[in-house]
Amino acid sequence: MLKNQGLIESLGAYKLPNCTQEAHHGDHQLSEFCMEDGCSTQLVPVCAFCKFINHKKNKHDIKPVKLIFGELIKDLEEKQLDFEKQNSGEDEIEKDLKNIANELAATVEKCNQMIEHINLNLEKYRALVRKEPYERIAIRKLLREVFKSNESEVILRKNVDELRQYTRVDEDGLLKVNDAVSLTALRDGQQKTQLFIKNMQAPLKTLDEVRSYLDISMQQFFLEYDSEDIVSDKGDYTPQQQFEYSKSFSKNQMQQRLQKKEERKKELEKQRDVNTIQ
Repeated sequence: MLKNQGLIESLGAYKLPNCTQEAHHGDHQLSEFCMEDGCSTQLVPVCAFCKFINHKKNKHDIKPVKLIFGELIKDLEEKQLDFEKQNSGEDEIEKDLKNIANELAATVEKCNQMIEHINLNLEKYRALVRKEPYERIAIRKLLREVFKSNESEVILRKNVDELRQYTRVDEDGLLKVNDAVSLTALRDGQQKTQLFIKNMQAPLKTLDEVRSYLDISMQQFFLEYDSEDIVSDKGDYTPQQQFEYSKSFSKNQMQQRLQKKEERKKELEKQRDVNTIQ
């Protein structure tokens, strides 16, 4: 089903208001728009008399109101489909941010603050890319108001005038969605996030080296002080077997620390929920 099916049906049932510009215009509906670029009455609804008076000297691009609205709804539908397609999965920026968060999560406890910072930026980016451009939302709202206000000239004129800031007239003289402001903000957010990811690469490399050093240190410490227990408990282990055993032990320690961290996080979230209710 089309996302804007309701608008399409409302457009079909919409009754055009009659013109009130002059007394003799009253029997004629505001059925057309002038779509001529540069015309002072572009996008102003006109009746047959208005068209004759204002455009008789010029062969302006006059189109039916319902045709223009229909094409705008069609463009809105296409934009919506593209929007959903683009956001059907994770993009590279989200993947990179998750990788950064995962890298930091494997480090020592002192990196927790940085991990939270990364996750916060990830959520902000998700909100940015998943938020539908406000221009499209505004267009949909204005069209609904027009279609619900059957034969209301005031609503038609007012809402079409507001549509100007969210639309543009293309080379075919059709009204199209103009969401350039939102798309520019999205690109700006993406560029800033990509710069953030780029700037994080060198620190992450350093952190990885530190983590590797800590792993080796923990393993050496374990072998140095517990080698006798390993041999007595497990039999005659070779140095390589002792190394693998100690490596497994250090990973278990890390997993336990991460588990405790998650448990503490859940406790804090539960407490926060309780405080919110109170």
